[in-house]
Amino acid sequence: MAVSELEDVRDVTAVPLTLLIQDDWSFRLNYRTDRYDSVQASRLSESFSSILSEMTTPVATTACTQAALPSAEERKLLELGNACSKNTFINTLASSQTLLDVFEAAVRDHSKLLAVEKGDVALTYEELGLAASKLARHLVQQGIRVRWRHARDLLGVAPWSNLVLRPEDGDIFKVLGMVDVAILTPSAVKGLDPKTFPRLSILYFGGEALPQTTVDLWAQGRDVYNFYGPRLLPHGAVGEIVLAGVQVARGYVGMPEETSAKFLPDSISADSHPQEKMYRSGNTGYWTECGELVCLGRRDRLTKVRGFRVSLASVEEALHAIPGVRAAAVVVADGGTMNAWVAPAVDINKLHLELTSSLPAYARPQRIFCLDSLPLTLDE
Repeated sequence: MAVSELEDVRDVTAVPLTLLIQDDWSFRLNYRTDRYDSVQASRLSESFSSILSEMTTPVATTACTQAALPSAEERKLLELGNACSKNTFINTLASSQTLLDVFEAAVRDHSKLLAVEKGDVALTYEELGLAASKLARHLVQQGIRVRWRHARDLLGVAPWSNLVLRPEDGDIFKVLGMVDVAILTPSAVKGLDPKTFPRLSILYFGGEALPQTTVDLWAQGRDVYNFYGPRLLPHGAVGEIVLAGVQVARGYVGMPEETSAKFLPDSISADSHPQEKMYRSGNTGYWTECGELVCLGRRDRLTKVRGFRVSLASVEEALHAIPGVRAAAVVVADGGTMNAWVAPAVDINKLHLELTSSLPAYARPQRIFCLDSLPLTLDE
């Protein structure tokens, strides 16, 4: 396939990208240089040629487009989605080592070091090893089998690290000041000053899109990793962000239908980890040529409010269920405040009171406004 630049955009079509079929059935991709650069155009041409080749085979299916990614691009995308620093502990492990192997080595070589602490309770690796052995015997007696994962599924921390757990009534930010490594959502650190956590040297962000402003703020003097990213689509192609790996749960407790819709078999790592799941996040995004992840927003109305996941549709349903409410609309403002509008006009204090029995505190609108009717779009 030939690729041509359209240098002068004044006298050409407003369409930035055109595909022409020549008389000899060859293809030519024309692109406007004010919208695409040569690298992007070449990648589009290569991807299109590869997909077209797959689609014209006798056994072509709609699923062939994923396999049609050029091998070099597929390797690069996998590296972007699973990148890890060469200096992290995860890259020093043998591929055959399991979590049990690493733990037993830590008990043997670092028996007197602290392994886990929660409030006033602390266990060394020797004490934790004895407790683990006791638990293992109990599980065996109950007929329960444990499958050990490869140690490469661990985070990039040393195997003799001390796990610090937050007490039930403890302050999470106080605990954050006591640790070297933490896993957090970006919204959890919103409004915090990184300088107040000088001990924190490695920070993993996941669970939601990671804004560049958060990276710029927290990456000064520490390693920051983004655990949130899409899977195999060509650079620049918009798709749903899907999460995979050892950190993904098996599903929602007691919600089989929702689990089957959101937790899918991991087709990318099916050979090495056949039991793993991929989680459909509901967010859309794409990779840029330089490896930056751009998150475009959600496909549904699920959002984060003060670090908690909230379904705006569920909040509207709770408002609709209150006697006297015929219409409700809920949005989250730029500052993170959840606002609700209801119609017709009812007692706002009554609405707030009714919601306390149907929604947790974090999912209740901070402000409720009453209108005679909600504005509607025209049905044409």
